[in-house]
Amino acid sequence: FTAKCSRNEAYELTLTWTDPTDDFKSNDLDLLLVAGHHDGTLCAGVDVFLDFEDDEACGALFSEDDSTDYYYDVPNIAEESATLTTLADGTKYQDYTYAVIVYNNVLYNPSEGRPMLTVKYNGVVKQTLAIPRYVAGGPNLNYAGAGPPGLFRNYYFFGCFRPQLGFVDTRGAGFHDSTVDSGGATDTVVLNGLGIFSAGLCQATLGMASGYGFNPHKQAGSGDESYQHQGCFSTTSQVETLAGFKTLAEVSIGDFIRTSSGGLETHFTEFIGWLDRQESTPVKMLQVWTSQNLSPLTLTGSHIVFTPTSTKYADELLPGDSLLHWNGTSMQEQQVTQILPTLEFGFWAPLTMDGTLLVDGYLSSCYASFPHQLSEIAMKPVKTLPSILLDNEESQHKDGVRGVVTIIKKVGELLGTRKQKRTDNGHVPIVGENIVASFMDKSEF
Repeated sequence: FTAKCSRNEAYELTLTWTDPTDDFKSNDLDLLLVAGHHDGTLCAGVDVFLDFEDDEACGALFSEDDSTDYYYDVPNIAEESATLTTLADGTKYQDYTYAVIVYNNVLYNPSEGRPMLTVKYNGVVKQTLAIPRYVAGGPNLNYAGAGPPGLFRNYYFFGCFRPQLGFVDTRGAGFHDSTVDSGGATDTVVLNGLGIFSAGLCQATLGMASGYGFNPHKQAGSGDESYQHQGCFSTTSQVETLAGFKTLAEVSIGDFIRTSSGGLETHFTEFIGWLDRQESTPVKMLQVWTSQNLSPLTLTGSHIVFTPTSTKYADELLPGDSLLHWNGTSMQEQQVTQILPTLEFGFWAPLTMDGTLLVDGYLSSCYASFPHQLSEIAMKPVKTLPSILLDNEESQHKDGVRGVVTIIKKVGELLGTRKQKRTDNGHVPIVGENIVASFMDKSEF
């Protein structure tokens, strides 16, 4: 397509996917936007939604339609995008909020083919979101039972792109039905009687209680599951081993991972097993962005990271805080610029002999939810006999929290050392004194 923009400032929403099976059928997804004014009214001149057929309208410029076929297309990947900017007709994205929707026909479940939505601002990635995976036979997200193919919902609602935030607010996200193409009106409800094509939906989701992206909508009766799992690092997080860079999913017992003791130097520490792991379970995480356009650190909010002087839980970081980062030659301080919510699929909680590791270059603890120093003490017996108490060559490939970890966490909860959830006013509930109260504060590094 030919861009017809009057200024360079632009967000780009890009949907990418593959064809999951060699069945001579194309996987054809469509990226749809419902452009609503901030008062909840629909953008003038638009029937219901925007897509590739509209080319450009309401501050959105669409790419051409795309699809992919496992057998015929090399590479097997498709892409559709919408550039949000100021158009020649004077409409500009700042005047709208966009409901972001993906549609697939009856051939495939919309979660097949690993669809990913990427949000970029002037070419810099700000957010990535994935559609929860469909697994044949269930239990699944977006699966109505063990019946014939077709018993699934054809639309996925990512959430609302809010220009004042600069990312997709995923409150209300989930799979949905709609009869908008056939002229009907029996859409599944997201909130307050509003379906995914209701112009007032994005305004209504502002009233949902939780923060941006932290409660994908649980749709009763659909077979959907809520995202209740807690993890540590994302599947795509990278570490450096003696054999080169690997994603955490590729790490195995016997690998040595680069870490640091907090000074300018680094060394390698032995990976001895998983505290917990799930290959594809959806989990809420945070993307921590820092200066110099480095790749973000993606982890759960309860995970511990290292600042130059202490440790912090990831969800307590603020713009302006500093993290320790390995640039390939030395450890340096990197200032946090923004923290964005994301939904990842799969999580990995590695344990090393040092209890630390460099993840995407950032110095991180192996532990979450409990103070780092206290966790180190609790894990000493495990580090002494890791093949018996934690993982061996066979068990390292199995998903699930390890039994010894469950026991240690229970003891920590009884002693009152678990990270406390924040109340609605942002305060941490007061807990009673206990014999390990000195460990309640985050440990100094």
